[in-house]
Parts: sequence; C-alpha cells; structure tokens
Amino acid sequence: MQQDLAFAVAKLRWVFGSLVAFEVDCLVRWKSFVNARRRVAMGDQGCLSIFGAHAETHRMVAEQLTSEYFIRTEGRGRSADEWKQSP
Repeated sequence: MQQDLAFAVAKLRWVFGSLVAFEVDCLVRWKSFVNARRRVAMGDQGCLSIFGAHAETHRMVAEQLTSEYFIRTEGRGRSADEWKQSP
C-alpha cells in the first residue's frame, strides 16, 4: 500500500488553489486510502480524526465520506476498489 500511496502523491496537482487528483486511478487510490483510515478505531495508529469545534463542518465532511461505497473487484491477478454513489 505504501508504494501505491507514493504513486498517488506524485500524481496530485494544484488547480485553482486546491489540491486535486487528475487521474481517475489516483482518485480511486485516495478514496480507498481515506476509507481505510476511517475504519481504524479512534486512538489507534493510522486513524482518521477531524479536529475543530464547528459541527456543521464535521457534518459536511461526514456526508462527503459516506456519499460513496466501494465494491472490491478482482481480475487479472489483482484487486481494486470500485466506487459507486450511495442510493
């Protein structure tokens, strides 16, 4: 995973003041990386924690993180996460 993350970091670019992924493959890797961090228990190594006192900001981030789900697909000797919009 660490090598995949390094590849993804190399593919990011600044666009209109925001850091964005410009390849779909890179975006999928970042979604999978953040999702894996989100599933780690708070306080454990590698967890995703969001700081701040603004409940509205936390709600918006939570909506973004839960707006899609993934399906693990396998083929040609490798596996990947396929992301889909939540109903």
